[in-house]
Amino acid sequence: MQATNLRHGVLQALSSSDQILFSKFGLGTTIEFPFECIHHAFELHARNQPNSIAVQDMDDKTTYAELDHQANSVASHLRKLGVTPDSRVGLVVERSISMVIGILAILKTGAAYIPLDGNDTSNESLNHALQDSGSTIALIQSRFANRITTVMTLILEDSICPHPSSVHCRKPQDLAAGEDSACIIYAQDSSYRPKGIDLTHKNIVNLVCISPGNLGMCQGLRVSQITNISSALAVWEILGSLCNGSTLVLGGTSIREWNLVMKMVDIVIATPTMLSLYNPAEHRNIKVVAAAGDRNYSQGLVNIWARFVKFYTCRGHTETTIVSTMQLHSPGRNVGPSKVIPNNSIYILDEKRQPVEMGGAGIVWIGGVGVSRGYVNLSRLSSLKYRYDPFLNNGMSMFDTGELARWRPDGSLEYADEGGWQV
Repeated sequence: MQATNLRHGVLQALSSSDQILFSKFGLGTTIEFPFECIHHAFELHARNQPNSIAVQDMDDKTTYAELDHQANSVASHLRKLGVTPDSRVGLVVERSISMVIGILAILKTGAAYIPLDGNDTSNESLNHALQDSGSTIALIQSRFANRITTVMTLILEDSICPHPSSVHCRKPQDLAAGEDSACIIYAQDSSYRPKGIDLTHKNIVNLVCISPGNLGMCQGLRVSQITNISSALAVWEILGSLCNGSTLVLGGTSIREWNLVMKMVDIVIATPTMLSLYNPAEHRNIKVVAAAGDRNYSQGLVNIWARFVKFYTCRGHTETTIVSTMQLHSPGRNVGPSKVIPNNSIYILDEKRQPVEMGGAGIVWIGGVGVSRGYVNLSRLSSLKYRYDPFLNNGMSMFDTGELARWRPDGSLEYADEGGWQV
C-alpha cells in the first residue's frame, strides 16, 4: 500500500519522521490479485493443464480435468438441493481425494464450506458447527452418515460422476463473488465452544494467489497436506496448491504416511511443532517451508531448516486469513516475522486506537484485504474485535489481535510474549 492511500490527517499526532515509518513499516504493498474467486484460479489450471496430477494420496491420484468434472457433478447435486451463494455447507470428511472434490464443489455453488474432520471432531463440536452456522445441508462421506442427525445430508461418494469425462459433469451457473463467504473455520480458544470465523474468497485469494503466500507453487511442484483438515492451515495447503497448478499430496492418517509424504514433496506448510519432528538433512527434496499456526519457534529449529530450504516464519490469526506477516529467514537472524504481506497493514495503537510513537508499545491491529467478515452469530464480539479502519481509504475493517508489540528500528515487530518485556 502506498502512503497516498492514508486518510488525510489521521497521523497528525505523530512526528513527521514517525509518519513516514508508520507507512514504511506497517503498510504492505498494493498488488492486484488475478482472480476474484478461488475456484476460478483452479478452473484456469484445469483448462490449461488438464492432464497434470492435481491430488494424490497413498493409493490413488486424479488429474486437474478429472477433479474439475467430479467437483462439477457434486456442485450440480448441491445446487438442485438449493445451495446458493451465502449458503453454508458442512463438509464432514476425512483426508482424501473425495474431500478435495467436496471443497471445490461447494465453492462452485457459491456457498461456504465448513471443514469438519469426521474422525476427530467431537459430536458436540460437529453439531454446534452445523447449527451455529445455519447449515441446512451437510456434504458427507458415507462412513460418517450416522453422525449427522440435525440437517439434511448428501453423500459425497454417491454424488461424484463415475465417468469424469461425461457431459453430465457440468458446472452449475457460477454466482459467486469475491466478497462472498468461501470457508468458515471453527477455531477453538479458551471459550466454551469454538467460534466460527467467516473467510471470503477475496481473503483467501489474497494469500494463496500472490507472493509470498503462494510460496512459489506452480505446475510440477508437490505440496504436502498434513495439517488437521478442520484447521486454517489446511485451507492454505489445499487451496494454495490447487490455485497454483501444483500437485497436492495427502498425508493420510498415520505417522508412517506423513513420513512418506515428507519424502515426496517440494513445499511444506506446517506448525513449528510438526517441523521439529523432522531432520531437514534427511528431506533434501523439500525446497520451501512456511511455519505458522503456533509460536513454538526456536532459533535452533529455524536455523537448521533455513540451511536447507527457503524457510518462512509467519504470524497471524484465522480472523486475518491465517498469516499477516511472513519473513524469509536467514541463518543467524533473530526469529520473528516482520514483512507485512501484500494488501494488508499492521498498526500499533494505544487504548484509544491512536498510533503510538515508533518504538512504543501498543496493541497490534491488523487491517487490509486479509481481515475476515467476522464471527458467526457473535455480533457483539465481532463489533468489539472488528472496527472500521480509520487510517486507509479502503472502507475495510481492522482486527484487534489483543497482542502487545512494538516496532524495532529495522522495521520488524517485537512481541511482548517473545521479547520477555512488559509495559
